[in-house]
Amino acid sequence: MTDMNTNTVRKTTGTVPIPETVTHIKLDSTYRRELPKLPSGLLYLDLDPGFEVPIKKIPDKFPDTLLYLNIGSDSREIKSLPPNLIYLGLYSGNKLPQELPSTLTYLIFFHSGSLYNLPKKLPESLTHLRITVRDDDCDFNLIPHHVTHLILDFYTEHNQETKALDNLPQGLLKLTIEIGRAHV
Repeated sequence: MTDMNTNTVRKTTGTVPIPETVTHIKLDSTYRRELPKLPSGLLYLDLDPGFEVPIKKIPDKFPDTLLYLNIGSDSREIKSLPPNLIYLGLYSGNKLPQELPSTLTYLIFFHSGSLYNLPKKLPESLTHLRITVRDDDCDFNLIPHHVTHLILDFYTEHNQETKALDNLPQGLLKLTIEIGRAHV
């Protein structure tokens, strides 16, 4: 078995032991158990944005082999990241560590913060960035020049216009803008 998803474990009770041979784990919001011990050779971990594991149950340390990490649970500070991580998705109030792996290529920081919550130095390898932009944080100088693919999710107060898109990275190849309204 190299893959494990929620359908595999839906009818079991308690913590599900995961075989060391599993390399990919995806758990959606219907998985309501404590996160089990992760296999040491894990490459892919996706905890759906609707996933509601209690904060203390997400590990402080992930396997060093992990390349893809997507965490949707709320209000969790990630203390350290695996050294070879390529993809990181954080949703709903998660906090980034100040030091990101030098291999990180994709960063999704959605509903988790703002441009001002990004670490001071993002890795040169980062080319894809998706971030929530609020009314008060439109300093696009904070986006590094090496980002080539950018998704800006604007959340504005009721009837307020989105600010101008000044100072975007010069090497930008793809720009997506999504505009929503903040919950007031």
